[in-house]
Amino acid sequence: IDELVRERDILNKNLVKATGATQKQMNLVKLHEQSKKNLEEEIQNYKNEAQKQRKIIYQLEKERDCYINEAGELKQKVGTVFYFWGLQQGRQSHAGSESHPFI
Repeated sequence: IDELVRERDILNKNLVKATGATQKQMNLVKLHEQSKKNLEEEIQNYKNEAQKQRKIIYQLEKERDCYINEAGELKQKVGTVFYFWGLQQGRQSHAGSESHPFI
């Protein structure tokens, strides 16, 4: 009987150790799952931020293109004004009169 009691005590001790080890592993699994969840949320936040920045970049590129077109149109208008001003100056110099360049 003493030997059976001793064997039972050893088995109980091993059971307690195994239960402790199992609990430790379960805690580690929970910790890893929480870390995974946090990292997935962080990745999603980065994806969302990247999408927002892509939209901003697209808007800025559209705005830039509008300004480029506007600058081209203004450059053309200025060129036209100076062309006609030059014609007017040429006519006035032939006529011998001095005048304001835009009159």
